[in-house]
Amino acid sequence: MFSLLMHGRIHSVDVLNAFYVHITTKNKLYRLSDDMVYIPLDIISKTYGNQRIDIEGTDEKLISYSKWVFIDDISRLWLVKVNQLLEDEKAKIPSFHSCVRQLGNLIGTKFKVDHLEKTDFFSYLNIYWQTLANVHIDQQLVELLIHHDTHTAISLNDWQAYLGAPEESNSTTVKNEYITFDRLNKTTQDLQDEVADIEDSVSKDKAHKNVLKDIRRALMGSRRKIKEQLEALINIYDASSEQGLILWMLDLNAINKAASTLSRYLTEVGEAFLYGTRNEDITGYQVHQYEFLYDTIIAKKNTLNIGYTQTVFNSLHQSLKKHLGAPHVHLQRENDPKMVSSSLISVDLYKYILRSVSNQTALSSYNRSMMKVVFILLYRTGLRINELLGIRLTDIEYDTYNYNDINLIIRSNSHRALKSDDGTRRINLLVLLKLEEFQIFQAYFIERTRNKKEGKYLFALEGLSTPLDRSSVDRVFKEVIGPHYQHLVLHSFRHNALSNMAVILRCRQEVLDIFTDYTEEEAQRIKDDLLGRMRTTSGHHWDALMEFAGHADLDTTFSSYIHTVDIISAHLLDQAYMELPVDVVTKLTNKARRSFNQHNPQALDFETNSVDLTKIRKFINRELSIETLNNSKQYFSTSNIEDESIDISPVFGKYARWQIEELLIQIEEGKTVSEAAQHHFVYEDAVALYNRALLLAADENGKPDYKLISKYKQPKSGHILIVPTLPTIVKEQQLVQESFTKLEELYLDQSTKEHVQRMLSIFYKKANSSHSDLRFKFNEKQVFYDYLDIAIKILPARYWRINISSYRMKRVTKPKKGELKYQKIMNVERELEIMKEFKADYRQLSKNLANNDHYSGYSLSVINPKESEIVNSTNNKASHASSSLMKYVMHLLLIVDMSFELDR
Repeated sequence: MFSLLMHGRIHSVDVLNAFYVHITTKNKLYRLSDDMVYIPLDIISKTYGNQRIDIEGTDEKLISYSKWVFIDDISRLWLVKVNQLLEDEKAKIPSFHSCVRQLGNLIGTKFKVDHLEKTDFFSYLNIYWQTLANVHIDQQLVELLIHHDTHTAISLNDWQAYLGAPEESNSTTVKNEYITFDRLNKTTQDLQDEVADIEDSVSKDKAHKNVLKDIRRALMGSRRKIKEQLEALINIYDASSEQGLILWMLDLNAINKAASTLSRYLTEVGEAFLYGTRNEDITGYQVHQYEFLYDTIIAKKNTLNIGYTQTVFNSLHQSLKKHLGAPHVHLQRENDPKMVSSSLISVDLYKYILRSVSNQTALSSYNRSMMKVVFILLYRTGLRINELLGIRLTDIEYDTYNYNDINLIIRSNSHRALKSDDGTRRINLLVLLKLEEFQIFQAYFIERTRNKKEGKYLFALEGLSTPLDRSSVDRVFKEVIGPHYQHLVLHSFRHNALSNMAVILRCRQEVLDIFTDYTEEEAQRIKDDLLGRMRTTSGHHWDALMEFAGHADLDTTFSSYIHTVDIISAHLLDQAYMELPVDVVTKLTNKARRSFNQHNPQALDFETNSVDLTKIRKFINRELSIETLNNSKQYFSTSNIEDESIDISPVFGKYARWQIEELLIQIEEGKTVSEAAQHHFVYEDAVALYNRALLLAADENGKPDYKLISKYKQPKSGHILIVPTLPTIVKEQQLVQESFTKLEELYLDQSTKEHVQRMLSIFYKKANSSHSDLRFKFNEKQVFYDYLDIAIKILPARYWRINISSYRMKRVTKPKKGELKYQKIMNVERELEIMKEFKADYRQLSKNLANNDHYSGYSLSVINPKESEIVNSTNNKASHASSSLMKYVMHLLLIVDMSFELDR
């Protein structure tokens, strides 16, 4: 512990405690490069983090930030010694509190577990680091190492995804329709007509859905068009709550809020606000009514985001006061913890994206070139997407003779404003782009300058002057990166570029090679450009990086974007020349002194009788349990570009589950089959899926059939409900995914596939939306057992509840007043006999039995996974709470399994 504190690897008691737990539980260490060894830790925080952690048994969440503790040369020796001691089963491990007390005794400072940071010990570390030979660490890094609470490293999950090796695939198809202006150029009259058509086709009580859709459509234009289209909507929607939302959007647009901000605000509270007010006239609302409305909506929000929701409500209520005369309402804004993303984009993934775009034959040559340039600039420059898409041709400085010296000038214009004046900056493309990338940009830029009649923006829709919008780029990006990288967003490019730039400015080539494909010469050119030739050895690295990012202060740069600080600081401190007496090293490692020079002839200095620890790092690493995370894991489709094969799921065919769900959801929301199918489906396949879903959802007359979908579920449009109801609890959704994984395995074998289809047939006959369980009479024992045998292969046995009850109904001849005409006569003897028989047949389900008298026979249901009894049942009674997750699985399977003949 002392060594890690001394060498800047640990900064707080929380990190120290996490390290203690990691080491004493014999968890692994990881290797970053040949001799850099680290421990990835997640540190719980109330104010800052990059991950949310579920609290078991509740809907609450904790947040944590990631910290990579790199092992310095002296700590490496101590770890060898500690591991040797831990191998002794009789050895007693001291408690964490005891370790901290002993640490205080060693240093001569009174350390306490609850306020380690309040000691003066950290104040003097900076002086010690400056005395280390060959170490050049600046004051900004010193501050980060001592006060680490607002910086996060890359989470282990993000790092594993980063190292995933993309495998070539052409299974995705990006079409020109993905890059379209959609409704941007529609006139106000067109919008009015379109909304009127929708109003004619949808009943009045569903109109709230339409106003949200129409507001979102209006937000897709320029600032002037947004104003025109929103004003047109005022004349269409007359409900006060609907007008309040539209007027709110107009107010935000008038103060130059970005369209993306308006859309986020609308998503946060719009639908809940309309649902809460329904068709009431809110112009007569009093203070307590508004407070009840807002509190009800906020209560359903994630506790980590309450402050944001209250901020949005404050903005909405200001508009309601201004236009509708709403009374003043005090909304207490809570302090939200700051959440940041630590997801980066690897060189391999970046190159895969470029290749994938190049191979999209359905895209026009212009669109392919444009999208490649967009992704090149996002990856290399770290520009915000709106900054990039707002670049005009006049914002580019270039050599008019040969187009070799090209600079981007990032500044505000009428299309988009920068976040602050500090965002104004110059980007040198000749330095940042590699040669082949620069040539791609050069060719595209020359073509654009020759066709200025097609608009003044660098990125415009083909043949038009309309600037490219963010949603088009996002759709292409999500399509080409593959299913395992859907957690990435366009802003991940910025996190990656700034984290990489920090490494370029402060690290040697061996660390640089982990993150970028720049050569040593290219990296030096970038440093010279950012710092100037005379500043490369000064302490102004971080000011230059802040200017490159377009930030007003360094806190934003480090707290939100730089996820490589732990690596940079460890790399700089590892340059220190560290030596110890050979006797100390041999005692800690239990190695003979000659072994050090056998490993490296320069390790042991016989004159001073000391060991150079930097020379034996690899040798000592062999004594530790170290794992190397490599890029052997494949995150992309296993199909091959050359043979043009496509992965076929035995359950879902050539489409992904999410694509099928999205198709049905869009149809349910009012789109035609052709509109919903245009991005992912062959039209005939989409029609087949739709007809199958409709067959399950409607009766022979086309009216809703409430067999599988509850009659209390509200339609999203004039179309009847056809989408299976997906459970909302995260654990249920995980079990759904695991169930489909099992089903895909079962479908590979014809006999088990037929068994599943028998199960489907039974499910369809027995399913009823009024109750979550399937019910079997006692004389259907064989059918019940047949169903149960395959059910526990799909979902583990511990999640199933079996209810066995036996009774008969007896008519009461002369019922008294208030007495039921029928009474249950329990047959306890028969019930016990059947339960005994069942336990003998299914011992693994014996703890999952219940005997509630809601049905005489067998009834089968899924236990809600939130119930604590599901894993460790101490009594012999299963939990009462049920889950509908298996109903969702079976319903979706009925839709996608076309080989199963549906018997209505």
